[in-house]
Amino acid sequence: MRCIPYGSGSKEEMQMSMIKSKKGASAPQATKEAGKRESSHLHVLRLSLLGLFAAIVLLMSFTPLGYLRIGALSVSFLVIPVAAGAIMLGPWGGLILGTLFGFSSFAQAFVGDAFAAMLLSINPICYAIMCIVPRVLTGLFAGLVSKGFARSEKTTINTVTRSVVTSLLTPVFNTVMFMGSLVLFFWNDEYIQGFASGKSVLPFIIAFVGVNGLLEIAASLLIGTAVGIALIKVSDRMTGRKILW
Repeated sequence: MRCIPYGSGSKEEMQMSMIKSKKGASAPQATKEAGKRESSHLHVLRLSLLGLFAAIVLLMSFTPLGYLRIGALSVSFLVIPVAAGAIMLGPWGGLILGTLFGFSSFAQAFVGDAFAAMLLSINPICYAIMCIVPRVLTGLFAGLVSKGFARSEKTTINTVTRSVVTSLLTPVFNTVMFMGSLVLFFWNDEYIQGFASGKSVLPFIIAFVGVNGLLEIAASLLIGTAVGIALIKVSDRMTGRKILW
């Protein structure tokens, strides 16, 4: 009969126990570090997308890509990057892009837009409010719409719906709030009354916006929807997420 010295296996058992305890202790830490890396990656992706959309807004603002001159008002295609940014980045992204849109719209009075220049000369403060505030709210509201649909983001149908509705409502928000501000601040001025030609407010808005508003809606609906769906799919493949906020 072979005798086993007392405690000969205890060291090995203790070492194994210590290794297991270290592994157990390091597991939560590894999970935490992985979470930090994922959060950092998402933060970089958000900033990259925001920078891209901001650059597009600024590029379109001061080139023929951004505005199509028809009559007194211009058709603004800047609602497209604002809508796409709101789809991907939610309220905060829409707010920032809408702010850029607003300031670029204000700047049109200095780069050859006769209608904008006239309103600026009539009342600079009201003109600034009319240009900036509606666009800031447009981006914010578009982001809130996207966020609302993203809560149930489980199927391709929801992805399409989110992109379509956000792209559709962005130019609607822009047109309604811009025209509301125009009427609020400048309706009684003789310059605007010259365009009204004796019409009441609602017929004036319909006649004044006319084809311009429809073109903005159509462009945003077609291009914004396509871009939004494509970006959602890319984001899903890269990060496993269809929302980036």
